[in-house]
Amino acid sequence: MNVSRFFRNTSFKKKLFYYSLLISIVPVLILGTISSWISSRTVQNEVNNNHQIILKQVQQQVDYILNSLDKASVQIATHLSVVKSVEMGPSVQNFNETTDMINALQTQRSLSDFYYDASLLFSHYDKVYSTRYGLIDSAEFPYKDAIKLIQIRYNSTVFIPPDTFPNQHEFLLLRPVPILFDEVADGIIVLHLDSSRFTSLLNQVQLGNDRKLFILNEQGVIIAGQESTDIGEKLATTSQLYQIWNESENRLQSLKVNNVNYSISVQKSDYNEWTYIALVPSSQLAQQAYFIRNTTWAIVSIIILLWLFVAMFGSNRLYNPVRRLLGKISDGKEADGLEAIDSFIQKMVFTNEQLRSKLGEQLPYIKDSFSLQLMRGELSNSEIIQKSAEHHITLQSPYVCVLLADMDGYYLFQKQYDEKDRSLLMYALRKMVEEIVEEKLPIVTVTSTLGQIAIVTDSNLSTLEPDLLNAAGEILVRVRQYFTFTVTVSLSLKRQGLTGIPIAYREASELLGYRLLLGDDRLITQDDIKPSVQQSRMTLVRWQKQIVSSLVNGNQEEAETVLKELVKSLPQYIQSSETVLGLFAYLIGELEFLIVDSGGETLHLFDEDPYKRLYGMDTLGHITDWLIESVFPSIIGYMQGMDKQKRLVQQALLYTKEHYLTDLSLQQTADHLNVPHYQLSKAFKEETGRNFSDYLIHLRIEKAKEWLVHTDMELKEISEKLRYATVQNLSRIFKQMVGVPPGQYRKQNRM
Repeated sequence: MNVSRFFRNTSFKKKLFYYSLLISIVPVLILGTISSWISSRTVQNEVNNNHQIILKQVQQQVDYILNSLDKASVQIATHLSVVKSVEMGPSVQNFNETTDMINALQTQRSLSDFYYDASLLFSHYDKVYSTRYGLIDSAEFPYKDAIKLIQIRYNSTVFIPPDTFPNQHEFLLLRPVPILFDEVADGIIVLHLDSSRFTSLLNQVQLGNDRKLFILNEQGVIIAGQESTDIGEKLATTSQLYQIWNESENRLQSLKVNNVNYSISVQKSDYNEWTYIALVPSSQLAQQAYFIRNTTWAIVSIIILLWLFVAMFGSNRLYNPVRRLLGKISDGKEADGLEAIDSFIQKMVFTNEQLRSKLGEQLPYIKDSFSLQLMRGELSNSEIIQKSAEHHITLQSPYVCVLLADMDGYYLFQKQYDEKDRSLLMYALRKMVEEIVEEKLPIVTVTSTLGQIAIVTDSNLSTLEPDLLNAAGEILVRVRQYFTFTVTVSLSLKRQGLTGIPIAYREASELLGYRLLLGDDRLITQDDIKPSVQQSRMTLVRWQKQIVSSLVNGNQEEAETVLKELVKSLPQYIQSSETVLGLFAYLIGELEFLIVDSGGETLHLFDEDPYKRLYGMDTLGHITDWLIESVFPSIIGYMQGMDKQKRLVQQALLYTKEHYLTDLSLQQTADHLNVPHYQLSKAFKEETGRNFSDYLIHLRIEKAKEWLVHTDMELKEISEKLRYATVQNLSRIFKQMVGVPPGQYRKQNRM
């Protein structure tokens, strides 16, 4: 009672001093007593644990060597050149196969971290090839008789420890070649490893003075030890060491050898049933236990003195942080208690609750961020597992599928609505899509990109379920009914596990790309994508040239007709949206080149970057409308703004590029353009700086250079296609313009 009253009336500072003594000294005394009492047992257990660790490390290194040899034997036994060689036999007729086999053996050995020899026995030819002996008769192979005594089974590995057979002082590994055989294998691969490899490994282990380390196989034979003289000895069944080896428990035991007591640690390998044994003199353990007991009490005494010093002289300094904290939370008033701190903590708890509430409001956005990272494949497997648990995302079924609902014409949607309205509409679209799909299957939803809703759903089936297909169809109908825009829905194939989500998302995104060919406001699955049935590059190029030619001639109506024919026929020739966009990008490039070639600039011709505008469109209809309503009128307007002479020369250049492989002439070109030939000749010279005939020769020589480098056409055929009367005429003009004859040009550019 008096003690209780004493502590109640004692200041917090003094309580801190008393409690410091109580908490620090009493546990130290108890710990010192217990440590002293169990020191000897602890030392023995620690030594055993250390030995177990050392033995485990030795076992792992030995297992690594054996496993490496096993893998090497598999690589050799399955190597095609080795299999062919043992089947066909070593001979001059099979020189290539034998050489490939030797190279395979040498290559596999060079990949190893340690040295070993390899021998290949040809079962049907009484021959052996060895990296140690070369190609010899099987009778000369030192292990021929030993191998005959061993039955090699189907797809098996045989380990032969050292000294299993007479004069066998190395470790052998045997495997049939090929691995899978009917009755008798065509060959046997034998890997030789010097037993000193294990002896040197054991000698590297630091166990201390008078300590021993052995490795015994499943028959109780010492296959490795620190002394090479011990190798090959078999434990006597009556010996105590044999009884210890025969037990299955890995515990510390005692053994007396030559009047010396040893403590034995045993480690058994699960890889090959070998046993690793370490022997340590018991006297060393007793010395260590005595030393530890004395050291423990010395440390306990020092700690007690140290804590007395800390309690006496450090309590004031320990109390200083509390005093400063009390001063801050009590407006500088001194307080000898923790009531003020308790009140302050209550306020902190209230603030924490408010923060937790705000965090709850942000959790959907954090979950969306995780879902987006998951779909894009930005997380490792460990991060996926961790964050899935944090966000309570679990798969009830083994397969996942990604559904993408992508807004059609998002470019127009951005122009039609301001940012606030767009956010509200996207929120409404997302909620509607979630409700439709969630009625049928569990889902995870995220706004993956602008104008796009991504849904991940799981299933027990590896194929698309009718419920999911019906949900996708209902999305299309409901969007048409309640919104002013439409969406295109794509469904990926089923993929396995959370790690399959990025693959499924990429598949669904790629399927959306086919909207350009298949049209919008529809469901696209993998079944809708068929391989191209026709390929006609020349047809597409001809249509492009017709469009350019019509625009140069100022005939927009003809250009529109050709464009519509091109768009209508595209699905016959192309099944990739990227190729379609590339085709139209090439058309825009031709038009830009036409303008630049005439001395104009494209910078002010278009309202915005035409390529950016092109790649922002998602249907052929939008592209067609844009070309007809914006691009074609701009080109026609530019051409009409040119003076007559420039427009005439542009038309001549275009016509010449299309017909230079025919018997084209200045007169023929002038007739096509309905102008006198002398007027065209003068205008051509003034605008291009060269004569019409020189330009025609330039085009033909450039084409000749292309054929010389990229084809095997003969000069005669090239000269005929370029409308030269003889090969000599072509060669003479080619050398004048290029500097070397055609044949030499072909050799130089094909090196």
